[in-house]
Amino acid sequence: METTKGKITPEYVQKCKEQWLALSERVRGVLLGTVLGDSYVGMGGRNAYVEFRHSKTQEEYFKYKRDILRPEISVNKTNEADNKDSALRKANTEGGEHGTYKWHYKSQTLPALTYLYALTHEGAGKAKIVKRSTLNQLTPLSLAVL
Repeated sequence: METTKGKITPEYVQKCKEQWLALSERVRGVLLGTVLGDSYVGMGGRNAYVEFRHSKTQEEYFKYKRDILRPEISVNKTNEADNKDSALRKANTEGGEHGTYKWHYKSQTLPALTYLYALTHEGAGKAKIVKRSTLNQLTPLSLAVL
């Protein structure tokens, strides 16, 4: 892995930025908005993945975001086995009902998402941060899915 003491090297981030910029503006907008909202971007080995969940009642919104991402961001093999694009799974929610069903999306790990991780995190395992440079990249669509 191109890291130094658990951190992604600036050289690798630069390579990942090229992949990020190759994504359509629409996909980048949805990814930025959803990750700055309640979605999760995490490292899965060398590269990052995006994950989000929505309740059964938010199925239309979930599928709207999934359908925008689908042409350019592949889903994780676990999701494919469940339902090709996404999965309706039982989830134990903190402080909430146990065994409720939620729509679940998890992408494959990709260099473009590693750049998104670098934009929104300072070091491995840290909480999300919001930098001015990240805010400058928001689009109207980013704000709509935030």
